[in-house]
Amino acid sequence: MKKNLKGILYSENETLATDFIAGLEAKYLPAIKRLLNQLKHSGIEKPSKALIADRINESSTDEILSKDVGNALVHHLHFNKFQTAGELFASEFKSGTVPMKDPELLQFIEINESGSPYVPGEAKELIKESFREYLIGANEKVFLAQTEATKAMNNFFDSLIEAGMDEIGMRSSPALYYLKHFDFKEAEGRVMVSSTPIKFRF
Repeated sequence: MKKNLKGILYSENETLATDFIAGLEAKYLPAIKRLLNQLKHSGIEKPSKALIADRINESSTDEILSKDVGNALVHHLHFNKFQTAGELFASEFKSGTVPMKDPELLQFIEINESGSPYVPGEAKELIKESFREYLIGANEKVFLAQTEATKAMNNFFDSLIEAGMDEIGMRSSPALYYLKHFDFKEAEGRVMVSSTPIKFRF
């Protein structure tokens, strides 16, 4: 586990982050590309993200679809009565449970010199970081206490082995063996742990 200013890193959730990035590249980028082609056809070579967002949320289907998109898609859109680009993005494309018309997705997109959208490395790292889970506050305290308890238990069992007191139960049923040496009682509204007498070998 890594510790930083955010707390203790508990899980990278790499699969979720990778799937999200893959969804952007496979579904969101082609949709953005369609908008860029239409804007370019209208004479706008390098549109701002604000303009792209406006097109996604406000423009009519006719405004975002250029003739080279294909008649089949045009007929499909009109048949389903999608009137805005936002409806197009919400119905045709999904990135997990995030609607593709969500304006927050644009923060992960850049447009290169040739006019093609892409997800830059910095954005991918931002996405990965957003999926990471950190232990803070009470959760961090519990984890650190568990870690210390684990060390203490390992030291206890190592000492039993060194003293030749490691009975067969230690390996066949470690949980029961653990209960043999410690007593759990409820006191003062919480569980209290105490050690039971050990039969030392002299």
